[in-house]
Amino acid sequence: METKVMKNNDIKTRLLQSLQHLLSPLVRLLLKHGISFAEFEEIARLSYVAAAEHHFKLPNRKMSDSRIAVLTGLTRKEVKRLREIISTGELSHKADNAHRATRVLGGWHRDPDFCGKDGYPQVLPMEGECSFAALVRRYSGDIPSKAMLEELARVAAVRIDKQAGTVTALTRVYMPVNANDPASVRILGTATHDLITTIEHNMSSAVDEPRRLQRSVSNTTIPARLIPIFQRVAAEQGQTLLESLDDWLTAHEEAPHSDYNNLGNDSERVGVGIYFFRR
Repeated sequence: METKVMKNNDIKTRLLQSLQHLLSPLVRLLLKHGISFAEFEEIARLSYVAAAEHHFKLPNRKMSDSRIAVLTGLTRKEVKRLREIISTGELSHKADNAHRATRVLGGWHRDPDFCGKDGYPQVLPMEGECSFAALVRRYSGDIPSKAMLEELARVAAVRIDKQAGTVTALTRVYMPVNANDPASVRILGTATHDLITTIEHNMSSAVDEPRRLQRSVSNTTIPARLIPIFQRVAAEQGQTLLESLDDWLTAHEEAPHSDYNNLGNDSERVGVGIYFFRR
């Protein structure tokens, strides 16, 4: 028993050290944008309560304020206040328009109705049977084509020729233009959430339960002059892999080209992420 306790304490210590390490770049970003510790603390409290409520329920028992207080170390009064905030939906992580923009660009590059025999996306008219509006209807559900066009133009993913009334795809990737872009903030939340969820799953799963893909490569002795070259190679090869995986996902959708908002109840969001890091 003593050995087990010591082992658990060691894991807790290492987890706290890892927490400090992963918070370092996040706190830099928060300070850069004027977010105080008090604001961060409130989000942390909300997240503790939400996690306890959704992931630590006892079988056939309603989650009480008292149990959440025991799990989190917060007072019952504080738990009650935070649960009321959560009930308003402020912690919702539903997919936003960024995901729809990604779908539109992906469909433009692989759907034979919108790309040529050479595999390149066609220059599309604004309206019509085979048009940008038709593309948006097929891949983004109820988002108006004008709103989607404005968003894709804002992030330099398309070029609009107003005189000819056409739209040209410039990239298959939906990527905000700078760190102050609201879409960058959404990506921060989504990408880090996905990565940490995978790590948590792999740490918590049973011995016989399959682990999720979580790999990285690095080297500490690369000359600085070669780093830009590696960054370019990683971007090119990573994009090629992601496009191949995206094609597979599209080919195996439950209901391809159906209403974006009405997928089956057994459908889930799955994917793979690739990122470059330095130091």
